Amino acid sequence: MKIILLLLVISIVGICAYLTHSVMQNQALVTKPVSMSHDDVARIKMLVKLHDPRRLRDGQVHRVSVNERDVNLMLASMLPFQERQRMAVMLSSGQADVLYTGLVAANDFGSYVNIALHLEQVGAVLQVKEVYLGDAKVPGWLLNPVIGLIDSILKQRVVEYRGAMESLRTVRVAQGRAEMVFQWEQALADKIQDRGRDFLLPPAERKRILAYYRRISELSSDLSGTPASLTQLLQPLFSLASERSANNGEYAEENRAVILALGLLVSGSSARHLSDHPEQLPPPPKRMKLRLHRRGDLAKHFVVSGAIAAAGGKGLADAIGVAKELDDSRGGTGFSFADLLADRSGVVLVERATGSQARQVQQRMAAQGLVEQDYMPSITLLPEGLMELEFKSNYKDLDSASYALVEDEIERRIGSLSVYW
Repeated sequence: MKIILLLLVISIVGICAYLTHSVMQNQALVTKPVSMSHDDVARIKMLVKLHDPRRLRDGQVHRVSVNERDVNLMLASMLPFQERQRMAVMLSSGQADVLYTGLVAANDFGSYVNIALHLEQVGAVLQVKEVYLGDAKVPGWLLNPVIGLIDSILKQRVVEYRGAMESLRTVRVAQGRAEMVFQWEQALADKIQDRGRDFLLPPAERKRILAYYRRISELSSDLSGTPASLTQLLQPLFSLASERSANNGEYAEENRAVILALGLLVSGSSARHLSDHPEQLPPPPKRMKLRLHRRGDLAKHFVVSGAIAAAGGKGLADAIGVAKELDDSRGGTGFSFADLLADRSGVVLVERATGSQARQVQQRMAAQGLVEQDYMPSITLLPEGLMELEFKSNYKDLDSASYALVEDEIERRIGSLSVYW
């Protein structure tokens, strides 16, 4: 018996060593993420409007059809830690390939983890045909029983998962396109929303955000009516975060709650979803005219992008910011690199305030002498008001050398901010 167990352990170790060696490679499988263009922005707006769940009736059967580029743009914007990992999807007739590359520390096996998942259409669903872990091929017949078992367990134990699978009618892929047909169930959507709230914002975090929302409500009495610098909210809020962190040691968590509470304020969202007892909520803050460099739009860009980054990650915040400016170039106020600077500044503040520099950034944002130039660079000489034809003429698109020059200048200015020294 001992010999059999020893052989089993040796076999498992051997398989793991083989897969580790196989999955690590010297070349990346996904080399470059897709870059958003002007035409993509118009299409994304159309898709969001067309598939807005608020327009669906309870019990309505709805069809969602997207192309390969749509899928890859979504992945590029939502995948966390984009500097260390990338994904790509390729759609063909009855088949789909999902490719993944992760960058790891240099070692003797290789610097990249490469995984490829090959799916094939079987009836109304997609099934795993094979998986490549680097050079090693794992056949679908070996994986599908495990996938089926996991699916069965989830259906038994997670009501929302079972409901979602029952509402899903078909998933089909064709050349360069994917289509999903499902039945909209409002009760199920509400359950998933509640479950998502508890997962993304646990009770302790909701309570933390409410503490800062209450402080904003108090501060708004003195700041309403006349234009006020965003600093007049940021400094006292981070001062409160410093007091709370001194007691609980949760510097990053308190800083994140500051930004999310400000995001509620600037976006005009209700705080009702943060409490199971809405009657105990503080009164809504009074209307304030917040400014950054004397401009309300910059304050809004800074806070909203920071809140998106705090809730959904840097990639999503950056993508939304760029998409907004591209959309403006089609007929709004025009593409503004100043707005983009405010977007990126808000995102970087969140990155630093919730990372290894959390305590240091908190202390500097809480300092009495805090001024706008400490956390938001000057917008001097950054191009603004560029309409679509002018933007394309000067910068062609988001992966052009001329666009990269302005982006580098934005990053240089943000990198010089005293809050991060």
